[in-house]
Amino acid sequence: MVNKSLYMGMGALFMVFCTLLSQLIVNSYQEGKKRPKIYDCFVYRGDFSSLNNRLEQESKYVDKFVIVQSATSNELSKVEKETLFKRFPEKITCITASILEDTDLKSHYLKGLEGCNKGDIILLSSVNQIVDAKMLYKSFNQIGTYPRIEINLKANTIGELSTESEVKALSYQFYKNDISDLYDIKKNLKQTKLKKRKLFFQISKPNL
Repeated sequence: MVNKSLYMGMGALFMVFCTLLSQLIVNSYQEGKKRPKIYDCFVYRGDFSSLNNRLEQESKYVDKFVIVQSATSNELSKVEKETLFKRFPEKITCITASILEDTDLKSHYLKGLEGCNKGDIILLSSVNQIVDAKMLYKSFNQIGTYPRIEINLKANTIGELSTESEVKALSYQFYKNDISDLYDIKKNLKQTKLKKRKLFFQISKPNL
């Protein structure tokens, strides 16, 4: 009788130990599982008030701001730069382009995105657009599950004529590689597989 009670007590202690251990493992996994970093990319066109307002609101959840500016016009002054870098240390990467054209924006942004992981989130927008953090976080799973898609997130614009607009959100892996490049890679892999199948099942003709 004593032995039976002892065994039952030991069994109960073992179950409690296993439960606590599993909970510790789950907690350590959740703590170690980091969310993807968020990089916000936009062009500065001289509206310092909108820029300052945007950084103030988005700095709570954006890891890095990649700001592209023109060397010939609408360039941040030395005082403005010092103000921003003092208020948001290590959060701003400023890229100056000698000639700023929309067709070259991607190459400028990629300079500021060096060191990104393929699963990091890239936001493409205008300086007067602010993305809602909750909406952005909800898109993480969708972008993580389908890394080759581009999502349009609703955003609020700053200014007298404030309206709802959209910001593009996509993974760094997708942004770095053009859609055409990804299509060509997929197409080449498919053709290679077909060639292998043909070679495997090919029956050589007899020599006549």
